[in-house]
Amino acid sequence: MGKCHSPSAIYYTITINYMKYIIITLILILITLSISKTKKDTKVLEKEVHELKKKANQD
Repeated sequence: MGKCHSPSAIYYTITINYMKYIIITLILILITLSISKTKKDTKVLEKEVHELKKKANQD
């Protein structure tokens, strides 16, 4: 039984490949979250601006 690859070397390669995918996935999740947060913030700002315009018109 001549082993060319040690199990740790194979495990190491697999781990690196998984880490790439995990990191890419995390980055995508973060981007998605930041985009949705920005959209929410914009909606809130639009509401506040609308309220301010109402108040300005009342005065």
